[in-house]
Amino acid sequence: MKLYGSRVNFLIWATALTVLLLGFSNPADAQRGEGSADMSTGAAVQRGGGSGGGDMATGRQPEGGPISHPQIVSIAYDTWFINEFGEDSQYLLIGTKRALLIDTGWGLYDIKALVESLTDLPYDVVTTHSHHDHAGMIGNFDTVYMYPKPEVQKDPSKTVQRPKREGAGVPDSCRYIWDYSTTEAKWAVDSSKTTIKPLYDGQTFDLGGGRIVTVYFTPGHTADSCVFLDHKTRILFSGDMVLPKIPIHGVSPTAASTRLRSWIKAQSLGAEYDRIFFGHTSRGCEVDVKPLDRTILDNCIELYRMVLSGDEKYKKIENPESPGRYTAIWKNAQVDVELDNLWEPGEKHIVP
Repeated sequence: MKLYGSRVNFLIWATALTVLLLGFSNPADAQRGEGSADMSTGAAVQRGGGSGGGDMATGRQPEGGPISHPQIVSIAYDTWFINEFGEDSQYLLIGTKRALLIDTGWGLYDIKALVESLTDLPYDVVTTHSHHDHAGMIGNFDTVYMYPKPEVQKDPSKTVQRPKREGAGVPDSCRYIWDYSTTEAKWAVDSSKTTIKPLYDGQTFDLGGGRIVTVYFTPGHTADSCVFLDHKTRILFSGDMVLPKIPIHGVSPTAASTRLRSWIKAQSLGAEYDRIFFGHTSRGCEVDVKPLDRTILDNCIELYRMVLSGDEKYKKIENPESPGRYTAIWKNAQVDVELDNLWEPGEKHIVP
């Protein structure tokens, strides 16, 4: 039996025993009951979608060390949120004929084994963008769908580029909060043998049972970012398109105007979804499993429109260490702004 970490909470085993007694033959069956522990991976599984615990089986954070397994919560029927040790989020959507895995995480657990413990159906793997915390484990799969990078978009004859950071160390949020070492991202394996297929705007994945998931191209956080709209559960899986706080690390790959247009595109789909689950749900020490506050998207749009129009009604925080860059805050929206990257080259300065 494979376990994630050396310590397994007694209540996880108690829950697992309950599942066996109830006759659940698959962790996914727990959606019809009260929850389970994945007997093949040691991952804690619980119903949820409103709030949850630090340890999804016990409702509290484990004492005396790092969490020892990925945490899994059902946020809708046949819809699993996977918390990769407080750093990033993966989502597994299950239909009647196929399943869909959205993002693959850093590499801190055996994602393939976990997915296949949750469903017996064939499944597709997609990424919201090519940052390592979302595409780090693509090498565990035979085929992965990714949105082409700009150079491939301009010349479709080129190959879809794969992430360049397989095997990168554990991110700071895991290292400093949960005390993981950089050697533990052992499932971030080489992806040279993985077939990369391109995603495209408007593409759909039919999972069966009337469950259709549509891809929408939303460049901004990266030039290859996209979101996935699950029409049946009315959930928008947004990756890092919009976040509670939107930093810019290094130089943004797109101008502010491009990011704004993508936010407006996501907002225009608002009648088709009720909740937004993003790429870092329950990050760090956050224990509640909650969707993104939709007003953050609305206020990000309003904020960037003020930035581009020169209307400085928002709060502005200068950063002496980063000349030409500041943080803008409006209501519950917080974004970084690069003064020399407000518009795309040659773009007319017309605020969307």
